[in-house]
Amino acid sequence: MSIDRSTEHQANRPNDTSDSNESPREWRGDPSMLIKVSRASGIPLHGLDFIGIIDRGTNLVEVRPTTLCNLRCAYCYANAGDLENEFEVEASYLLGGFEDVARFKGIDGIEAHIDPYGEGLLYKELPGLITGLKRVAGVRRVSMQSNGTLVTEDRIDTLKAAGLDQINITLNTMDPGQARKISCRDDYDLDALLATLRLVVERGMDLVITPVWFFGVNDAEIGRIIAFYNGLKATHPGPAAVRLGIQNYLVYRTGRKIGKVKEREFSFFYKQLRALEKEHGTKLVLNARDFGIHPAPTYPSDLVAAIHQARQRKQAIEVEIVAPGRNDKELVGTALGWGVKLLNLSGAPIDPARRQRVAIPAGQFDVTQEYLVTATFR
Repeated sequence: MSIDRSTEHQANRPNDTSDSNESPREWRGDPSMLIKVSRASGIPLHGLDFIGIIDRGTNLVEVRPTTLCNLRCAYCYANAGDLENEFEVEASYLLGGFEDVARFKGIDGIEAHIDPYGEGLLYKELPGLITGLKRVAGVRRVSMQSNGTLVTEDRIDTLKAAGLDQINITLNTMDPGQARKISCRDDYDLDALLATLRLVVERGMDLVITPVWFFGVNDAEIGRIIAFYNGLKATHPGPAAVRLGIQNYLVYRTGRKIGKVKEREFSFFYKQLRALEKEHGTKLVLNARDFGIHPAPTYPSDLVAAIHQARQRKQAIEVEIVAPGRNDKELVGTALGWGVKLLNLSGAPIDPARRQRVAIPAGQFDVTQEYLVTATFR
């Protein structure tokens, strides 16, 4: 594990906007602690929600190379910009792991989707990662998620040349004041973002505009975003596909929340989308088929199988602690080659450098459908 504590540039942290005159487009700050993830670090690529590779049992495989972000959005589910420790994964390590997943799936038409818990354009190896992913046998497309504030004309050209087929960019409002409030940046430039969206299409790259609907906050803005989207399609009828993927606001326990805004049930959300479809004559209710996503074999986990067996036998699983987590209550562990996000509720400080092993009862593990593993110990 490599930890960089350099403060050579003395730049603002991404969540420090009170005294900064820097534009989001220009931020180059260094975190106080950057944990560099490589094969030698002992940090696995699978099992952790915030870095590595996530396989949801489809032909779309998510790649998360970094947690760094230049914004501190009020609703961020990943709490980006507020982390005590940031993570960055070596591209060669990611590519090797992705090749293993693609080989196991054994299909053509795989989409590699770069979807970090942060901003992908802060990842210095991004062009090389894109090129490497595109060369993996079975991969048809490479796409990525971005907040759009760091996208420039040169970067679009660089990413397209590297092999990027599609970029998803967040646009939550057409109101500049509201955009600044949601992003928690007084220098958030909405006009520049709108120009970026037009530029992506002009350059022939597929674009998905991805607003989040905060019911009771940006209701009127959703209609204005739909009108912008329709105008963009009408004025840029070139080869690039332009789609609008409106998302329902979801509240996550470990993320940030917008005031007293509550998440709404998906039945209500889709009812509102269908009403807007009729009003604007625009397809808004999208599904996996609209993006070419279909079921595919899931990369297996020996750890998940072992947890299921240990639960039946009321046994414990031994986990090796290999790194600190994103905050003082979180640690990164590994067991049977799989990552485990550890929540330390013991109150006792643990030094990850000691590579301590802890035995955790199988009942204290939580495993998601994507084989993301969290465990608590006291």
